[in-house]
Amino acid sequence: MTNLKLTHHVGDTRASAPLLALRVGGVTFTDEHLTDAQLAALRKGGDLSPCVQPQLTVDGRAFAGADAILRYCGNLTGLYPGDPAAALAVDEMLCALQDLHTAKNEAGPSTAAAIDTLLTVTPGPFVLADGLSIADIQLFFAVAEGSKDVFGGFKNITRCSDAVEGHPKVKDVLQETGK
Repeated sequence: MTNLKLTHHVGDTRASAPLLALRVGGVTFTDEHLTDAQLAALRKGGDLSPCVQPQLTVDGRAFAGADAILRYCGNLTGLYPGDPAAALAVDEMLCALQDLHTAKNEAGPSTAAAIDTLLTVTPGPFVLADGLSIADIQLFFAVAEGSKDVFGGFKNITRCSDAVEGHPKVKDVLQETGK
């Protein structure tokens, strides 16, 4: 059995999607929330990457990078597809969401429109039609953390985000964690 520990700063939202993916997938892991003081002490002692959060430790080896961690969690839980074309669709959405995060206010509405268009090619509410994926989870958190100015009026984004929130496993996790 793989020993996992996800280490992240309490206020860092980049760990949200991997945390939810692991919980939805029923994977046993240690969730290590760090306060400002704990984070500074670990960095000073060299026990944590100085600039990249979150950090996933797998059987004693630490890995950084939120996107890499999310894909790993998706692979563990079946929320990242093995089919290359389906994986391409998930990666396309993850890249679009990263572009949205990077663009912030300048290109936010146009990037949101592009994301909404990506969701029109599937008959179901999710990126992969009827199957929940890490891309849907990431979109859910982008909407939750975003503003109505960016996401308001985009029916496919709203449909996907609502479907994630209404997914039975997600609902259970959100109720258990009080979020």
